[in-house]
Amino acid sequence: MYNSGQASEAKTVRNSDVWLFRIGGAALTFAAVYFGCIKVGRYLHEDEATTKANRTRSESEARDDAIYLRNGFNDTKGYRDMVAYLTPEEAATSYAKKHVLEENKEKIAGVAAIVAALLLGESARLWARKQDAKRRLSGR
Repeated sequence: MYNSGQASEAKTVRNSDVWLFRIGGAALTFAAVYFGCIKVGRYLHEDEATTKANRTRSESEARDDAIYLRNGFNDTKGYRDMVAYLTPEEAATSYAKKHVLEENKEKIAGVAAIVAALLLGESARLWARKQDAKRRLSGR
């Protein structure tokens, strides 16, 4: 048996409104986290290379840093600043790779969207009640 609060909510809240809010919130969360991972991943990738390139060090440490940067950072300014410490063969075999945030952006955004959808349950019910009140006032 329902108590009066549950019965009135069951009559006024449309499940489609609740799911619309949850799916909309999850989609916005997915998009925001997805593009945030790209932006932050690129920033952290460039920042790590710049930090390695601009630190105080000896000549042998500079060569070690240049070798470190050739393995995944050849698309950064830090690598271009340090390429003089590499042999032509080492420079030719350098490559670029994405930051771990950029590599896993789909997984991270998907998990964030699922968590958002789960947490939006009560907010979805409140939004659905508001939509129902608007419908009643407009006479639909």
